[in-house]
Amino acid sequence: MEHGILTAKLCELDSCIGTLHKRISQSEKLSTDNLAEEIINTKKEWQLFRATSENKLQCSKALSITPIKDAYNAVEEIIDTAIDADRYSSAEDKLLIAEFSLDIAIQAAERAVLLSMEAIKTEKEERQ
Repeated sequence: MEHGILTAKLCELDSCIGTLHKRISQSEKLSTDNLAEEIINTKKEWQLFRATSENKLQCSKALSITPIKDAYNAVEEIIDTAIDADRYSSAEDKLLIAEFSLDIAIQAAERAVLLSMEAIKTEKEERQ
């Protein structure tokens, strides 16, 4: 197994985290109009990334990822519903949803590390 894909994904994650820091920091400094425009642009980028990721998953030969993909899509739908609901429209509600989304991202990253380590261990055992 080539571990280069893990390194590449970690580099991609590092880049993404840097962009997240930058965007959140810049968002606090933008006017409401400029921030609204930035939100539109970021949503477009996110939708493109999501579509690209979905396409990669559809083309994948690894059937084992299908339940994970389906579960993630279900979580996305729940978050979308929560965001769209009028009862969650205050700044505090949106901040709490954003905070929890970041917690989920951290949890997913920690799980990815564990899965990567287990894959490397299994590969080493298979070579012995």
